[in-house]
Amino acid sequence: LKSLDHLSLEYNLLSSTIPPEWNGLTHLAELYVQGNQLTGVIPTQLGQLSDLKEFRAHNNNLSGPIPTEVGKLYRLEYLSVENNRLKGTLPSQIAELEKLSTLRIGGNVITGLVHDEICELTKVSLKEFSADCKGIRPDIICPCCTECI
Repeated sequence: LKSLDHLSLEYNLLSSTIPPEWNGLTHLAELYVQGNQLTGVIPTQLGQLSDLKEFRAHNNNLSGPIPTEVGKLYRLEYLSVENNRLKGTLPSQIAELEKLSTLRIGGNVITGLVHDEICELTKVSLKEFSADCKGIRPDIICPCCTECI
């Protein structure tokens, strides 16, 4: 399993947590777990998947903050965690992801102001950035979002 580079478990009605032991999948480039009933937090060990390019965990019941360790995923291009129960602020470490082209965090309780450093990514690589920044009292203040929901 250590040579596995693609793990696709989407839309299987899985009702567990994301196992922290997946950090042993050191060649994993794509992790698709969207559309399940996953609970718990996004494990901090995810930051050890140094080859990860895509992480799709939208439409689950994940909770807690987006871990700061996500900022260690230097090859990450696509991050979708929308429609979960995530809360807290968007980690400033996301600004380290210079290859990130898609960031989808809407449908959670992510609050606060998006750091200027993250907005700088829109000049480098970030082409799609969606968040709950719509309305009179948005959850998040996002001057660089391409889509406010």
